[in-house]
Amino acid sequence: MLRLVKMRRLVLALSLGVALLGAAAGTALWHVFKPMRALSEPSLQTNGFQVDQLQLQYERFLEALWAFSAGKLDAAALSFRLDIVASRLAPARQLSGISELPGPNGVLQELEKRIDAWTPVVASLSDGDAASVARAAELIVEVKKFRSQVQDMVVETNRAFSDRRDQDRLLFFARFRWLLTAVAALTLGLLLLFGVLWRQLRRSSQLGDSLAELNLTLEDRVARRTVQLQDRERQLHTILDASPIAVALLRLDGPTMLFANQRFRQQFGVSDGLEVVLPAFEAIFADPAALREFWQVYSIARGVEGYEVQLIGGAGRVWALVSARELVMDGAAVLLFWAYDISTRKELEAELRQLAHTDPLTGVLNRRAFTERSAQAIAAAQRHGRPLAVLMLDIDHFKVVNDSHGHAAGDLAIQQVAEVSLRSLRAIDLLGRLGGEEFSILLPETGAEEALATAERLRAAIAQTPVLLDGLRIMLTVSIGLSSLAAQDDDQALYRRADAALYQAKRAGRNRVVVADISFSDSRS
Repeated sequence: MLRLVKMRRLVLALSLGVALLGAAAGTALWHVFKPMRALSEPSLQTNGFQVDQLQLQYERFLEALWAFSAGKLDAAALSFRLDIVASRLAPARQLSGISELPGPNGVLQELEKRIDAWTPVVASLSDGDAASVARAAELIVEVKKFRSQVQDMVVETNRAFSDRRDQDRLLFFARFRWLLTAVAALTLGLLLLFGVLWRQLRRSSQLGDSLAELNLTLEDRVARRTVQLQDRERQLHTILDASPIAVALLRLDGPTMLFANQRFRQQFGVSDGLEVVLPAFEAIFADPAALREFWQVYSIARGVEGYEVQLIGGAGRVWALVSARELVMDGAAVLLFWAYDISTRKELEAELRQLAHTDPLTGVLNRRAFTERSAQAIAAAQRHGRPLAVLMLDIDHFKVVNDSHGHAAGDLAIQQVAEVSLRSLRAIDLLGRLGGEEFSILLPETGAEEALATAERLRAAIAQTPVLLDGLRIMLTVSIGLSSLAAQDDDQALYRRADAALYQAKRAGRNRVVVADISFSDSRS
């Protein structure tokens, strides 16, 4: 009767334990599924697509304006192209999280206002009408001016959404580790409960057995328990080895590495079973200054969280988010270290920065990037009293090239001028496309005579290099205005003189270099 009662208690306890374990597993699956579903939410994957499509349609509208001005597109098609831009605006403004980005949200609001203003203008255009062509030209100027804001909005939006996805992934990994610990604890508790009840049951049936048999039974149970613990240790190692995060456990008083998962060993060249001392661990930091900062933060908080740093592995340098915690094992302080590879994200950010500062047709600096960098160079030259010169360059008769040979020839001409200019300049010189067929060149550490020689050499090189298109040889010339930095100059005064000199070169017959002096002013005003 007593054995039956104990058996019932055992069955009840096991049933309760299984129910608790099932509930814990269900909760774990729910908490894992919830962030996984959020990470796979379509809005997170299509946010970048929507703003990219808006920018693409904006660029196509600008191309349509050019085509209309050249008589290659009718007014109805142009109006249809503007409608497409407007249709892309609403999905972009409804993107999840876009309202939290004041910059992109402001650009979208401003673009909506501009589209509302452009719509009646485009609707009033007529095919073959000179006045309509003139209005289209005015629209081209306005659309081109707003283009940089649209490009910046796309870059900032994509960066923000990328950061959001990274934060969600890190949160998911944190939840997963916590839930795994909780489930493991419940499982261990269930096994302990089962062991206690099972032991009581066996003891009640073996009271008459000999001491030798009891010892043998105990030894058998210890052996089984050891196997279970070994299995659990192997399972934990298997889980850690499958993790995409490099994990290591380092003893600080030795110091030796107690454990490194497969990702850590592969990424940083640690052999299985090989003791790794602290200096070898520190060698994975690419920058000694970053290593010092890592230990400084660790010494204050006894831990590091999300420290962005470059590490050196078997495949070279990688960007990683590293974290560390101090633990106590067997009475000794140990360091739990893990690193998450973010090299792909860093490469994407670098590509986005490059796109934001580069002219898409020529690959040289765009107007915004050139203006920022030239202002810094001019300020440095003024501060240290160093010579500096500026060239304003414009392709002669560019409209004739476009009208006679098409926009493809015009694009080739612009690209060739940029390529010849880059070959003729030094590494420290700056070349930027200001828009259309106009370029600007900044020559640091260059006096007036040397700048004039550079300008003449560049002018001659362009004149001697034909544009080849479908068997045609199109010869180009350029007009150049040159201005040297004076003591009282700011960047605006320097560029005004260079621009005035360029205008004088145009008036004097083109294909020449005109040097501006301090008294030069823009005679076009």
